[in-house]
Amino acid sequence: MQCSVSIRLDAPCENHLLTMKPDTEPTSKSSQKREATRLQQLGKRLTELTPDQLQALELPDLLLHALGEHRRFSSREAKRRQLQFIGRIMREIDGDEIVARLDELQGASAQSKRIHHQAEQWRERLLHDPDALTQFIVAYPKTNPQQMRQQLMKIHGQHDPKHLTRLRRELFRSIKLTLERA
Repeated sequence: MQCSVSIRLDAPCENHLLTMKPDTEPTSKSSQKREATRLQQLGKRLTELTPDQLQALELPDLLLHALGEHRRFSSREAKRRQLQFIGRIMREIDGDEIVARLDELQGASAQSKRIHHQAEQWRERLLHDPDALTQFIVAYPKTNPQQMRQQLMKIHGQHDPKHLTRLRRELFRSIKLTLERA
């Protein structure tokens, strides 16, 4: 006895363990859940960004609105449900492209942190080592040496803690600006 089976590809899939995507291999329910969890975690990363950073990522309006709603909620359960909704929206969007943009944005942030730390180190060296100014000028030729000398002389001549703090900040800003230009 022979049995014949006919399969209609345009009909909805009866087997809930496998889903067919056009022109791809069937994916298991576990891999779909992993992908949904990955997208939800990416959504969580996006909720931690500032509105300006979100605008820089050029996200779709629906996703931006959902992220804004998440920020508005105070209830833990409401935030959890909103994250699930964000994950669902992100299934329609290319998550890899968003990850690439987010990594690029955070890479720029990492570079600014590195410049910030370098500026702090140079400020301390300039305040404590008289030869450091020469080294700084050699390392960064775009430096305005006269301005740096004047700032250092003001700092060394100041005894009032309020003014000293302000002058140290000004020196830091000058150093950071020089490092950013380099």
